[in-house]
Amino acid sequence: AFQTFLGKDDVSHEVEEVLAESRVQRNTKLVSVLQLLRTRAVRWQVITVVVTMGSYQLCGLNAV
Repeated sequence: AFQTFLGKDDVSHEVEEVLAESRVQRNTKLVSVLQLLRTRAVRWQVITVVVTMGSYQLCGLNAV
């Protein structure tokens, strides 16, 4: 699939990148929304995103 998509024969570098990303994702710890809000380092970022997205929904900006 990589050979067809990229149009080249040697795709070993791209395959290695995909495998490395897969290893990183397997080692990633998932957290809940409650745990995110309890973490001081990201609390304001999460609240800001939630308020912004809520505002978009209330003002109808998505419809425009």
